[in-house]
Parts: sequence; structure tokens; C-alpha cells
Amino acid sequence: MSDPGASHLPVLQHIGRTISVKRVVEYGCGLYSTLEFLRVETFPVLEQLISYEDDVTWARRIALATPDLRLTLLPVEPGMFCMQEIPVGFDLAFVDSSTADSRVAMLPRLRGRVQFVVLHDYDGPQAYRDACELWPYRLVHRGGKPQTAIMSMEPFPAELVAGWGQI
Repeated sequence: MSDPGASHLPVLQHIGRTISVKRVVEYGCGLYSTLEFLRVETFPVLEQLISYEDDVTWARRIALATPDLRLTLLPVEPGMFCMQEIPVGFDLAFVDSSTADSRVAMLPRLRGRVQFVVLHDYDGPQAYRDACELWPYRLVHRGGKPQTAIMSMEPFPAELVAGWGQI
């Protein structure tokens, strides 16, 4: 994929094809991730997407890109993703917030709260990889730059693992 901002799309598409994802919380919305979560072809059973965003202009751009009522865009103060409430009962958290510090602070808070955590820019600062060590199960997609990782406290479904190498 030539656009580094889209390097996580193959991972999200694979997850959507192999795991039943009904509820997603997103820390940092995007024209790629947010709109991909809302694509029925990729996430056919998605019921709810909560997306926290610390850039009001960017959030407005996403809101204009989709009228989908499953999306709730919530503004946060810059760099304050780690202070947001973590919704209960969500299947997946996607972490792609604007600053390294907010990502590093957010990751430990998600441990054990959602079934799967996906981190874009896994190959960023070493602190990202260190924070990911909190999860006993991790898969890293190294085919794009930046890299994307998925983490879980439980073993991954066989379908997810079986197709991981073909992403």
C-alpha cells in the first residue's frame, strides 16, 4: 500500500472477515479506519462505532464523509485520549491517536476491557511495543509501513490466525 496512512486497512479488512465485531471504540478517527469500520462489506454486523477525536477540524471532516448513524464522534482535549471512559462490552478498540504519549497511556487502560486491541504504527516508538507486551497474544502485520498489531488476552480465533500471513 503506497499511502502510509492506509497501511492498517488490510488488517482491519481481515479482522472484519474473520471475527464478528459488533461494537468498536476508536481513539483517533480517520478517513480510512472510521469509514472502513462502517463498510457493511467489511464489518457486516457492526452495530456501534464510538470514535474519540482531539482535532475538531478532522472530526468535522469525518462527520461530513458519512451520515452513518452507527457512528458517534466524541471530541476530546488534545492528547487526552487516555482520560476517556472505556466503554464496556466492546469487541474491538482501535488506537491511532495523534500523539505517541496518548497511545502509550491508552494501551494499558484497554487491557482486559475489550476483546481485541488494534494498534496502528506498531513500529513507531519502542514504548508502543513495550506497552503491547501487556497482552499474551499478539499478531503483527509487517507488510505495510507503518506496521499494525492486534492484541488479545485470549487466544485468537483460528480463522484470524490462519489467514494472517496472506494479508
